[in-house]
Amino acid sequence: MNEDDLERLLLRPLDDLELTKIDARARRSATLAEALWGKTPRDLERQLLAVHPELPPRFQLADYRALERSTQRTLLLLKKPKVARLFSVWSSSAKIGNTQYTEMEARLEIVRRAIRHLERSRD
Repeated sequence: MNEDDLERLLLRPLDDLELTKIDARARRSATLAEALWGKTPRDLERQLLAVHPELPPRFQLADYRALERSTQRTLLLLKKPKVARLFSVWSSSAKIGNTQYTEMEARLEIVRRAIRHLERSRD
């Protein structure tokens, strides 16, 4: 989805069923994000240092992929200079092992590792 597609989507009227579905997906994604990433930088560090992230129950691979997509979009937005200045808190960085991560990069890496782990365990 590019910016034009997003703008068209945002400008068209939505019915109650569509809004309910969008709200449910957003809430599910937010719940997964908090459960997977935790609430503190130490939680992120713990997940990054683990062999594979600790996966919260009740979530499917599709939930992790949706979270990955939204995290990627957020990371791309945060790399734009105007946005980066407004949200500098997300650009704080930490070194985990030999790799330097911003907070959002760490979140994306955790989701990617979770997806890889889920895919391997399905085979």
